[in-house]
Amino acid sequence: MREREWQQAIETATELDRLSGIPFRKEIAQYHCELAMNAMIDQQPDQVRLHLANALDANKKCVRANTLLGDLEVQSGSHASAISHWKHIEFQDPEYLGLVAPKLLNSFTAIEKPKEGIALLKTYLENYKLPSLMSALYEATIAEEGAESAAKLARKELNRKPSLQTLDQLLQARALADDDNQSQNDIQLMQQTVRNAIGNRAAYHCDQCGFRAKQYHWQCPACNAWESLPAEPSEAISREMTVKN
Repeated sequence: MREREWQQAIETATELDRLSGIPFRKEIAQYHCELAMNAMIDQQPDQVRLHLANALDANKKCVRANTLLGDLEVQSGSHASAISHWKHIEFQDPEYLGLVAPKLLNSFTAIEKPKEGIALLKTYLENYKLPSLMSALYEATIAEEGAESAAKLARKELNRKPSLQTLDQLLQARALADDDNQSQNDIQLMQQTVRNAIGNRAAYHCDQCGFRAKQYHWQCPACNAWESLPAEPSEAISREMTVKN
């Protein structure tokens, strides 16, 4: 949609909100985010900030607005400010922290504080138990602290909540840490067996229509509902429509 159409959508939703008493704040905030995205493409940072401020004014819990504000700060090299915006998501809806976890780690690395980023994600994982946080944390731990630390992390998580994905991570870390070729081969065989069992089932499922996507969408491509896809992917197998991206 063009800018004029998004503006018209905002005006219409605002009027419906006033007349019907049915809240349209979530939709209005998303329309402002769409305008911000257009301004980003046009390289108009001041307009981006204005639209995102309007989004947060319409809906203070608009996670997308803070996500985009962080992205904007990264573009200008202000990684500390980006981190601040992404950290605020915890107080809006912590279920979305997994979506920005890799961004957080990249920005902490950019300001030469990777261990601080890892410590923050460990706190988030302890508090919210999100599988997506575990995935980001595991990769960062291998890169920064090595395979032994990553194995310890995966073992602790596996004891807390058994899952094939975490078992796969533990096996990978053990294979990297083990110098014995035969042991490595055995571990890799076990890992391949686990991966075959896991398959490629993780997907985001729309709460409204059941649409299934490999990537997160703020608006469902099938039914056009806003924020209807849960922030964490599900491994449930569905026969509903699937998008590959």
